[in-house]
Amino acid sequence: MAYAQAIPKGTGRNWALTSAVGGWAERDPNAASAWVQELPAGPTRDQAMQTVVSSLAEKDPAAALAFLQNLPPGRNRQSLYWPIFNKWTMSDPSAAAERAAQLPPGSSRDTALQAIGSNWANQDPEAAYAWANTLPPGQGRTNAMQNILGSWANKDPQRVASIMTALPAGPARDQSVVNVARQWALTDARAALAWTEALPSGDARRNAMRAALTAWVQAEPVVAAEYVSALPPGKAQEEAATSIALQLASSDASAAVRWAEKIPEGAARQNALSNIVSQWAEADPQAAADFAARARGDGRKALLENVSRQWARSDPQAALAWAGNLPEAAARDSALPNIITTLAENDPAEAAKLVSRISDADSQATATGMIASQWAGNDPAAASKWIESFPEGKSRQRAFEQLMSRWSQNDPYAAGAWLATVPSGDSRDAAVNAFTRRIVASDPQAAVQWVQTIGNESMRNTQLETIAAAWIRTDANSAAAWIAASALPNDVKARLLPPRP
Repeated sequence: MAYAQAIPKGTGRNWALTSAVGGWAERDPNAASAWVQELPAGPTRDQAMQTVVSSLAEKDPAAALAFLQNLPPGRNRQSLYWPIFNKWTMSDPSAAAERAAQLPPGSSRDTALQAIGSNWANQDPEAAYAWANTLPPGQGRTNAMQNILGSWANKDPQRVASIMTALPAGPARDQSVVNVARQWALTDARAALAWTEALPSGDARRNAMRAALTAWVQAEPVVAAEYVSALPPGKAQEEAATSIALQLASSDASAAVRWAEKIPEGAARQNALSNIVSQWAEADPQAAADFAARARGDGRKALLENVSRQWARSDPQAALAWAGNLPEAAARDSALPNIITTLAENDPAEAAKLVSRISDADSQATATGMIASQWAGNDPAAASKWIESFPEGKSRQRAFEQLMSRWSQNDPYAAGAWLATVPSGDSRDAAVNAFTRRIVASDPQAAVQWVQTIGNESMRNTQLETIAAAWIRTDANSAAAWIAASALPNDVKARLLPPRP
């Protein structure tokens, strides 16, 4: 021991101390434990104490447990149950299980049950599974069952698959389903996938199919692609294509694209390409952008949108230069909105100068609204001055709505003062609509007064009904009095007011 302590601090010293403590513990565990507890708290002491307990457990796990339970509480005590019950299960799993059941409920017993399940499953998974089914519900049972089924699935996935239906719904079954699918796919992927397809819809089914496909595509990518192509069009094919696409794209985007292009035209092919291009754009945006620009068909727009979104996050100026050089207006309109709105997050004034490059009215309106919202967060006066220059139309309406929604959230009084200066029109109606949605919770009477200034009758009546319904929830008497005296249609009043007794 003196030799080990004389070694300079580092891996060699820790190894020497551990070896010395192990030999000491076999001869005099109490003395070794007392010495270990005098060490400074930290990894060296934790490792040394684990060596003491493990040495005892090799010869007499019951004595090791008694020794552990007499130790003073410590941060590493719970983890020491694992080596004890791991060794115990190797020699007598039934005795280990019986003793673990006598431990008081808590994390220590859960650790013991998990250790038993993990080791017993390697020896006799049927017996381990039968034992786990006798445990009371709780984290210990869940952990033990997961370990048993996970280990069992490595050896006999078909057997584990056959007992899935007997398991109660929960984390243990969900994780086991995934483990079975993954392991089974290594030996018979088609059978594993047929099994996953028969599972009930939900996250467990999706994760199991993804696990099986991932295992298969790593071993036989061409055969896996042929399988996906042969699936009938629908959700199952789309999920399968996406799983394989993500797996292939993580290592070779070009190969992933070649694979996806073999899938027949449809949603599965498009979803696969979209996921590949998104991942590709993170690593090599220029190459992904070149591919998206060369694409043809209905999916081209989505590919350009995905590339522009990813590229704008890492290098918006480079993305902007690329999009601006696209020869077709339709391609530019697909790429520019994402780039411009990303620029608006840091420099809305600069983004505002670029929005006119978008020729499609709907795309321009969307981008304009997002810029207005971003700008309103730090300089609503400048944003309002910018959008006032727009002619009446989609872009102006969307911008007024987004500006008012953001501005009234931060400063409703200033937003209301500006709104009072806006001339009548569709854009003002949109702004009033957004403004009243924000203030109705704090001042429903003011919201009602503002809504009554909306020029569009249909919008006005719809918003009045919405405001009145919200008002009833906070002040039923005042709201009911206003509704009764209002000019709302009788059928609206009937919907809002409770029937008279």
